[in-house]
Order: sequence, then structure tokens, then C-alpha cells
Amino acid sequence: MTKSEIRTISLSKLGLSADSVLYDVGAGTGSVSVAAAMIDPEIKVYAIEKNRDALELIKANKTKFYADNIE
Repeated sequence: MTKSEIRTISLSKLGLSADSVLYDVGAGTGSVSVAAAMIDPEIKVYAIEKNRDALELIKANKTKFYADNIE
């Protein structure tokens, strides 16, 4: 999982806004995807992960954090 400080800095530098689209390639646990999705519900986030266990964790985190804007 990406550390909180790194997520915060990275997402801040991206300057995401309501019309943004983010592709999180190698999403792992989905921590970056969820954090990005929570900035604004209009941001479209695509979490891309090949590991099936990690993919299930991303799905669980999407539900847990009500991040419906993650695909």
C-alpha cells in the first residue's frame, strides 16, 4: 500500500478536478484509486490490476469507501 504522505503529495501534484480521468496502473490495494475517487465524485478512476487477490481487495475498498466512480 502506498503510504499516506506519498498518496497526498502525488494526488496534490496531479491537480485532479471534477472532469479528470485517472488510470491507476498496478493499483495493488487501490489506496491511490480510492483517495483520488474521494477528491470529487465526478472524477473517473480506472484501477488496473492483474493480481486477482489484489483485485478483490480493490473491490472491497471501493465498497467500503463508497467510491462508486472507480471502475
